[in-house]
Amino acid sequence: MHEKVKTFLEEKGVTDEGRREKLIRWGLWEKEYAPESADQIQYPCKDEDGRHWRKKAIEVTEAEWALIQTAAEKKKGNVCCIALQVIGVLCGLMAVMALIEVSLNSLILWAMYSAFSFGFAQLLKKIT
Repeated sequence: MHEKVKTFLEEKGVTDEGRREKLIRWGLWEKEYAPESADQIQYPCKDEDGRHWRKKAIEVTEAEWALIQTAAEKKKGNVCCIALQVIGVLCGLMAVMALIEVSLNSLILWAMYSAFSFGFAQLLKKIT
């Protein structure tokens, strides 16, 4: 790794350990089996045949890491869009309930909440 990149990452608080933890959390890992003389505590998982292993983050280049982070951010944005759409549907249902109760103020309020939720979801989709 280039020294400037290393310094930049250190300034931003990104460490190799943090990167490894994220890769493992995102499912980008492989099994590392314990050597015969290794401490079993450091290798908490066990195969069907009784061999101990642990998760080890795969090695990635800086370009791959940038692509992985971009994909992870898009996934997080998609979850927010779905949540906003669910809120919009619930607000729409509340507007229908207000229509049944003939409450004009509630109808307008819930319809506005629903429109804003769907609008923010669409905006978030365009941004990400």
